[in-house]
Amino acid sequence: MNQKPNIVMIITDDQGHWGMGCSGNKDILTPNLDRLANEGIRFNEFFCASPVCSAARGSIFTGKIPSQHGIHDWISKGHASESDLSEKLQSEFKNEERHWAYNWPKDQLQGDVALNYLEGQTCFTQVLNKHGYTCGLSGKWHLGNSAIPQAGFTYWKTLAMGGDNYYYPVVLENG
Repeated sequence: MNQKPNIVMIITDDQGHWGMGCSGNKDILTPNLDRLANEGIRFNEFFCASPVCSAARGSIFTGKIPSQHGIHDWISKGHASESDLSEKLQSEFKNEERHWAYNWPKDQLQGDVALNYLEGQTCFTQVLNKHGYTCGLSGKWHLGNSAIPQAGFTYWKTLAMGGDNYYYPVVLENG
């Protein structure tokens, strides 16, 4: 019986190829990433078509350059429709004495309308899903409409926006 291999893909923002111990960097301690890299496959000859996170993510997921998938810059809006946010979060945004960590999400998400930036594009995760893989996203999507699973993902726990407070992020997930 042929078993499909497990695939774990870790995408980091703004990390150069030299940013792990397994790449020869003696100043950065990354033992778990080093172990995964040594036991798995590393993209040693990978080229990113854009230095900007949203455009680079679009390229990674679609296999296309930014001019083909349409995302050319960091996405500042279109993360989630305000109505998709929890009642607790909407209430916190209206609270004049809210915790400071909610100030930036309020500015980014209040009045926002979700956009599907990759609508009509095929992502590699959709291809994997069609071939029997269960795909999960945990972390940053930053390609629009963070409130609903898309692109073949069945597990979805993502940051509402492209960037957020490291200690108090706004996280959206499917039931």
